Amino acid sequence: MKSTISKLLSGLLFLFLFFSCNTKTENIAESDSSIEGKDTLDFKYIDIVHVTHTDYGYTDHALVDIDLHKRFIDVALDLALQSQNEKPESRFVWTVEALDPFYSWWVETTEKRRNDMLKMIKNKQIGINAMPFHIHPYASSEQWDEMLNWIPEEIRTQLDIKVGMQHDVNGFPRIAATKLLDRDINYVWMGINQHWGGSPVEQPGAFWWKMPDSRKLLVWSGYPYWQGYLFFAEREWRLQQREYANTQTTWPRNGNILLTDEASMRESHEVCIKRLKDLRDKGYDYPFLTLTFTNEWRCDNDGPMPQLLTFINKWNEMGLKPVLRMKTAGEAMKNIEKEVGDKLETYEGEWQDWWAFGGASMPREMQVARRGVYNTKAIKSPLWGTLNDGAKTELKDINRLLCRYFEHTYGSNETSDYPYSLYTLGQLNEKGSFAYRPWERSKYLLGQLVRNKFTDMDEGLYVSNVSNASYTGWVKLDVVGFREVDYKSVRDVKTNETYPLFKEGDYVWRWVVDENLNTSREAVPGGTQAWFWINNMPANSYTHFMLETSEVKATEVKTDLPELTFDKNNWITSAKWKGMDEPLFTEGLADFMVVNVNDMDRYSQGDVYMHWEDEKRLKKWEDITEINWAKPQNKAKVRETPYSWIISQDMEHPRLKSMRREVEIFKEIPRAKVNVFFDRISSIAPEVFYARFPFPKGCKQPVATNGGMPYELYKDQIPNSCKDFFVIDSWVKYDSQDGTRIWSSGDIPIVNFGGHSMGKKLQNAPENVNELFGMLYNNLWVVNFCVDSPGEMTFEFDLTFDKGKPSVEKVRDITDSYYIPMPIMNNPKAREDAIVNKYLNTPQRLTGSY
Repeated sequence: MKSTISKLLSGLLFLFLFFSCNTKTENIAESDSSIEGKDTLDFKYIDIVHVTHTDYGYTDHALVDIDLHKRFIDVALDLALQSQNEKPESRFVWTVEALDPFYSWWVETTEKRRNDMLKMIKNKQIGINAMPFHIHPYASSEQWDEMLNWIPEEIRTQLDIKVGMQHDVNGFPRIAATKLLDRDINYVWMGINQHWGGSPVEQPGAFWWKMPDSRKLLVWSGYPYWQGYLFFAEREWRLQQREYANTQTTWPRNGNILLTDEASMRESHEVCIKRLKDLRDKGYDYPFLTLTFTNEWRCDNDGPMPQLLTFINKWNEMGLKPVLRMKTAGEAMKNIEKEVGDKLETYEGEWQDWWAFGGASMPREMQVARRGVYNTKAIKSPLWGTLNDGAKTELKDINRLLCRYFEHTYGSNETSDYPYSLYTLGQLNEKGSFAYRPWERSKYLLGQLVRNKFTDMDEGLYVSNVSNASYTGWVKLDVVGFREVDYKSVRDVKTNETYPLFKEGDYVWRWVVDENLNTSREAVPGGTQAWFWINNMPANSYTHFMLETSEVKATEVKTDLPELTFDKNNWITSAKWKGMDEPLFTEGLADFMVVNVNDMDRYSQGDVYMHWEDEKRLKKWEDITEINWAKPQNKAKVRETPYSWIISQDMEHPRLKSMRREVEIFKEIPRAKVNVFFDRISSIAPEVFYARFPFPKGCKQPVATNGGMPYELYKDQIPNSCKDFFVIDSWVKYDSQDGTRIWSSGDIPIVNFGGHSMGKKLQNAPENVNELFGMLYNNLWVVNFCVDSPGEMTFEFDLTFDKGKPSVEKVRDITDSYYIPMPIMNNPKAREDAIVNKYLNTPQRLTGSY
């Protein structure tokens, strides 16, 4: 009996060991790999984060790339499923680098595939980035809200998202970091490409980033995303990047790359040790290394590599050290915090992006995108009441398109080499559509809201101020709406006050038909546009006017007029209103400057000169740059209205066919409205255009916002972030003894101070920080930004004064009131048909596309 029991126990023990060691189970183990070594340069392990770098374009047209990324997800999911029952250190692991294509994949795939994905996420084999894509810092706070709510909450909570990843881009807006923290995401992964810029810390390295509310994120500033492969190979396998449609090139297949025969493995190990030793020699002292690893087909927009897991398994099987571990970005960040989190420096401040100047290569598209943003603010005005579901969905779509425009890829990998090729133009056209479409759709939706609001009201002209500040200034009317009636004034229905109309232009054309049904055009006198002046129109309100044919004399402003000074060419040099100790601006307003870079090697500008020592770099930039200012073509002309002076002057510059600058000085309020018009001559030569705005010397510390979050320029920034130029929402303010001077633009988001500073890598503010330069155009970037935007361009700016020390919110509301469109409805006496009204005037989502 005892012998039988012993045999039975032995058999049970054998079965237990057999199933424990050899049987693959369906239960997904969540235990982490504990294997590590410490016998090679004191590295315990190397965590490898396998990713697909996401560009919306660059290697293929954006439509193709987006489709490829969804296919890559299926490849990664199947590779993960294939290895799910292996021990943790032998499983395929991959990180989805962009949430946007993942969400598209999720919506389009089957329920079974979604469940498989959730299993692999739980198994820590697939990680998901919190960011929809990599982003330049042009987005508003509302767009950042959209980006951090890219997927429905009921899906997001299942994905175990731990990290926000940003590759290539050299900065990360603080507003984005705070919104990550709001979602309990405490890690930021940066794979900075140091071309034209750099990292706050030596790469690779980590630091804590403290927000204004004292919350902190852990930031990993790792090697660029493609560098992982170079820790195991002497050189890249890829040669040049070719699009998917080029079937003469292909991604690496088994036997091409990461070979696992013993000799090849030993060679890879030697390369790795050499790289690790170099790291140690440079002072890297972490007991681990974390690398991103991309495919070597093109390294951008490339799929998962089945060979990588085979290579790692062979490495560990051979006992090579350090141990290699495949990890998601989230799991790797947890390891970084565990290993060195208590030893890291803490930094505070905004993280400005070195790459952002590339957006100035397409001034019109940037302008129209920003105008789309202002349209969304108009749409959200409480004047319209609560938006219906259709309008809310349309507004969400508009914001998402704008976010796509701010995604970091602007063109193909050959844009600067072949700026006019069909491939380049196709990519730039697609990128531009992400600006023009939301602009047009936002105008369309705003028009629906206006018609829906006023169509059923009494006859008349309805003028709306949908900003959060009162408005004083001109109201612009389209005379086509006058139906050939020669209106000369408007009357406020409520107060009975009347205001004169001022006409511009001589006539509009109309078609006429004679008795023989022949058509011709005739001129209809009365101007092309009409204007009237309005005072202190309340925020988020409308006023009901009636158009009148009676003439009304304007009440001119005659007291407390500002003191104006002019130069020898009659251009204005200062304007000072009552209560101001210093003028609003000083001599040099709207001066136009071009920095010509006499070096066509754009690669060297950003990848070589930028990383030289200060003295050598500054000398090089001095040698290759030439500054040329526009000159007056004639004396400025001054035109007076009852409420303002309009000063205009033609200018000349060898890079322009024509140019005019214009400033309107308001009599009643301390405000100057500036416009710069020019026609750029086509050229791919590198150059930067600036408009100058000089303020009194007492203005010493500029303050701005990015994504709605304020910061003191040059001061409130983390170390080694960009100070050569700044991305702002729309305004810069200077506090001084007598009040606050505010500069703003609805068209350009990039400013710098004290003159040209490209390539200087400034650490501190220049002495003449009171001189603001708006960056109008910049084509210095190599590769994927447009290098030639010729033709006519217009830029609008405002300078204003507030006698107090206004809050950030007040400054935002004041400047928004200049750029948020003023909806105007000319409502006829005839009534709208009910059916027409139902279908054409109801705010709703765009019903289709083409």
